[in-house]
Amino acid sequence: MIAFQSATDDQREQFLGMVLAQLGSDSQSAFEYLGVSQEDFVRLYHSTGEVRAVNQGNQLAGFVWIEHRDGKLHIHGIILFSECRGLGVGEQVVDALACEFSQVANCIELGVQTSNERALRFYKRVGFDSVDAQLPAGFAVLRRSINGA
Repeated sequence: MIAFQSATDDQREQFLGMVLAQLGSDSQSAFEYLGVSQEDFVRLYHSTGEVRAVNQGNQLAGFVWIEHRDGKLHIHGIILFSECRGLGVGEQVVDALACEFSQVANCIELGVQTSNERALRFYKRVGFDSVDAQLPAGFAVLRRSINGA
């Protein structure tokens, strides 16, 4: 069973480092797609949405960065520690968010790098579909409907 709590300042910085590391060599194209510099991205990270620690039992399993806007729950990022992957924690995170936001959002939406095949397989498996959007090569928007307002 998972539980969320607001990330501490140290955890927020840890997660930001994980996000930037995961972008790796694709970071420049990701920032170009978003229309921001890395410095702007860091400012947006600190001022937009909410970062939550994901706990499985008494163990920190990872983090999720979310924002509720325009009737959608947008997942800006979700990263689980390697030892917590493949155990159903990610699916529990998505399902818990869908339940929590079901009265105020009609879907969960996120962007993903198409080179991240593991993430694409995971999101498809838990009910996300591709959204037909004009995106630069290497990026996809995925959406999962939830019972919402």
